[in-house]
Amino acid sequence: MKYLFACLLLVHGAFARAQSDSLVIQLEKAVLLSFPLPLEVTQDSCYNLSALVKVEISKRYEITAIRFSDVSPAWLKAEEPNLMPRMLPKWKQKISALARKEHIRKASILLPLVIYSDRFPCNRMKPKGLLQKKEYYLFDGQPLRGRLYFGRAIGESFYPPVF
Repeated sequence: MKYLFACLLLVHGAFARAQSDSLVIQLEKAVLLSFPLPLEVTQDSCYNLSALVKVEISKRYEITAIRFSDVSPAWLKAEEPNLMPRMLPKWKQKISALARKEHIRKASILLPLVIYSDRFPCNRMKPKGLLQKKEYYLFDGQPLRGRLYFGRAIGESFYPPVF
């Protein structure tokens, strides 16, 4: 009986994790496909960015804002006002449905964002859990508050051209 209970507990844990991962996957698509990387970034052979993305969910399970932490570069902060209008309605609906399914409302989901070049030797410089600057956890100079959910890291690597 104990063995059966342990198996059921593991299956339930894996199912709950899969639900959370599906929400993060939809958020990753919505955020990463909503802004282009500037030319100066894609041509940098050793680019490395690490910031927090804050996705605010309303009491009606809708995304109300997507913001980047204060450590983000100017080009990324400039994209903030454009993210919500660029987001496809189907992504908004999927994310809203998943937030409702997981009972995430009146809360913020925090996702570490990592963008780096993947050309040797710089591909060895990927972030490895180093301590972050205090601005990493600030949004418009204010510390994190309220109900917070931390998700897994999202991001992308790119291959800068060789000259």
